[in-house]
Amino acid sequence: FETIKKYREQLPPLRFDCGTGDLLIEYNRKLHQLLTGQGIEHIYEENPGEHEWSYWEKYIGNSLRFFGKQLHS
Repeated sequence: FETIKKYREQLPPLRFDCGTGDLLIEYNRKLHQLLTGQGIEHIYEENPGEHEWSYWEKYIGNSLRFFGKQLHS
């Protein structure tokens, strides 16, 4: 987070998501809270699922579309 905060003016658009059953969910929620608290623009989503291929296969399209739009704008 400190690195993100330090380079906030140079950051590309940020987007991340996490499964609600993922062991890392609290870290993702904390990062989301920190970014929000600092007014750092980002997109964060939680979806049903765990830290496994079935989650990524289902939701990777959202990230790919988001970053694809960034490349074309």
